Amino acid sequence: MAALYKASLVALAGIGAYTLHALSSQNGMYEMIKSVGERHLLTDGVTAWPQWLQDYEFRLVAPLLGFFWPFANAEQADLLLCGIPFAGAVMSGWTVILLEANRNGVRGGAGSYTTIYGLLVQTLGFAVVSPLFLLINLFSSTIPSSPTPTSLSHPNLKQLKALPYALTLGFVVPSAIMLLPYPSLLSLDSKIAAVLAWQVFPVFVTLSSYVLAPCFAGPKNASPAAQLPSLRRAYAFALLVSSIAHVYTVGLSVTSALVPSLFNEASAATLAPSNVFLPVLHAPRVVSVAEGALRLLKWDHAVGALAHVVWAVATTRNVNLRSSAFSSGSVWIDMVVRSVFLGPMSAVLCLIWERDEVVLGGEHLKTK
Repeated sequence: MAALYKASLVALAGIGAYTLHALSSQNGMYEMIKSVGERHLLTDGVTAWPQWLQDYEFRLVAPLLGFFWPFANAEQADLLLCGIPFAGAVMSGWTVILLEANRNGVRGGAGSYTTIYGLLVQTLGFAVVSPLFLLINLFSSTIPSSPTPTSLSHPNLKQLKALPYALTLGFVVPSAIMLLPYPSLLSLDSKIAAVLAWQVFPVFVTLSSYVLAPCFAGPKNASPAAQLPSLRRAYAFALLVSSIAHVYTVGLSVTSALVPSLFNEASAATLAPSNVFLPVLHAPRVVSVAEGALRLLKWDHAVGALAHVVWAVATTRNVNLRSSAFSSGSVWIDMVVRSVFLGPMSAVLCLIWERDEVVLGGEHLKTK
């Protein structure tokens, strides 16, 4: 069974590469981004880059600015709506990834380099990088085969307590600044700087964690029981943010389909669930970068989240979760139900949270 999970992650990485990069090349989005970038223009084809950016351009500016500008500038309502649950998913995903990377069973191994992982996600795509990173985790971590209180323990309680605040300062704040409207609140220079600065939010999260950790009390090597309250706070905060983003987006989209009279005809069509959430394999030419970005974002979220679901099931397979009050008895039923109501990355977080509660609370290994 372990081999099947690993093979699934390899397959998902290939699917991610095709749906993100091959389809974006076929539908003309990459060509559009390259064209405006070579002329030092934003994706509206008219607004020029500030002189400082033209003078100090580096290779990744054009593709990153070209792709993220339509979202940051809210050029399409469906693109913005699709991005909201994705941003919420980042909160759940990063909480899980950062917690796993600092556990005794992972720490120091190939699966602990989360900043490098985050920067690769920003450049190559969530759906491409996350399956491979999670595959590395399954190969290098001792947790899937030996989920004990020792392997799940965090050596630094202060960093554990600082995690929600580090994510807020390193991810939420840069994201909010990036989305401030131009030109009413931000100048063109400030808006572009915010978009480019957001690309390195994994660095901001890491730095924030180290800066904030000394502000909290706690022994460097706390017992598993002493870690649980801090783990619960970290999980609860991320779950609150990601589930609100999911429920808001799904609620608005479903309402536009069930009660279209509340919206004008164009808005109802734009906000329809099929338009906001359903990825498509065919690659007709896009008319704008925003349209292409929406197609890519839907695949990025779907494939990356599915990879996390596969990994979460794999890494908890030797834990008896039936004792959890929130389990139906079938991990796959739990994941499907939670994905519908809370979002897939929230479902992943819930499963890892359950594992921690069961293992750190004792009576954790499955009876054969």
